[in-house]
Amino acid sequence: MQNLTQKTLTYLLMIMTAICCFGLTITANASAANKYEKLFYFTDTASARASLTKNIDKIDVLAPQVYGINKTLIPHGTLAEDIRTMAKSHQVKIMPLITNDGFRQDLIHNLLASSSAQTRVIQFMVNEAKNNGYYGWQYDIEHIRYSDRDQFSAFIEKTSQVFKQNGIVLSVAVVVKVDESTTTDWYKNWAGAFDYSRIAKVADFISIMTYDDPDSKGPSASIPFVTKTLGSIIATGVAPEKISLGIPAYYWSWTTSPEAHRIRSGSYSRLQSIRARANYTEGFDDALKVPWLSFAEQGTKYIVWFENQKSFQFKTALVDKYKLRGFSVWVLGMEDPGIWE
Repeated sequence: MQNLTQKTLTYLLMIMTAICCFGLTITANASAANKYEKLFYFTDTASARASLTKNIDKIDVLAPQVYGINKTLIPHGTLAEDIRTMAKSHQVKIMPLITNDGFRQDLIHNLLASSSAQTRVIQFMVNEAKNNGYYGWQYDIEHIRYSDRDQFSAFIEKTSQVFKQNGIVLSVAVVVKVDESTTTDWYKNWAGAFDYSRIAKVADFISIMTYDDPDSKGPSASIPFVTKTLGSIIATGVAPEKISLGIPAYYWSWTTSPEAHRIRSGSYSRLQSIRARANYTEGFDDALKVPWLSFAEQGTKYIVWFENQKSFQFKTALVDKYKLRGFSVWVLGMEDPGIWE
């Protein structure tokens, strides 16, 4: 009886060990599957600073929008030293954005026509990266004529060549295309300038700005729209591992009566003031995978389509589904605090 008990205990220990090891393997595999790059955009506001300070250990790449190119094609800007120090002390990579000031179309057109101005901008970025220990840069160049498409791609290729020589990572924020119709303003002045496959060949990665859906009468980025645009960009030959999925953290609000008209965007925290002052109803659209809140004031009805923890999870699930590089969230300080969970 004693030998049988001892043998039984041995078998039980073997089974328990196997179960524990199997469980650890599953956990390890799940962790590996969910390990993607988490990039958060930053503008230097009080709410952004508060969010960064609280959540910095959950961020992989901080992308401050603090640099620009002015109308005389001179690059300018700086990142606050305390933000730079905070990021470095927490081993967070810094990848600043550089934009065409005011997203001026004439400015970027002139830059693309001037080889010397391009060289000046690129060298400025190299010097800033070396002097400040930046991980890389992201071009957030918007409002480009679609007729400047080839010149823009050539500019990205020129930048990539110099960055590779200096060990600097290059990314590009790209506008999503609703279709290839050259008759729409969206294509002619926003999306048409981006040759996804050509840019992705030389950039380390691209951030797809799935915000905003130009045809939406509701949310900025519904799951059907995000899924469609993500699928179309992959179909051009862009490798999923070179894609960071752009995710909005802000809301869109509309008047629904007497007319349907978008009036503003805003932060999740601002919703609290609406809830405090108005009678409202809210819910979650199961088709669009985005929450909403409706209310009335002074005879006008409004609906707010916002982003919260639940909608965020639906979007990050696409990162896993398509095996993307990660996600890029616009912008710190506007998010539902629940996403950090």
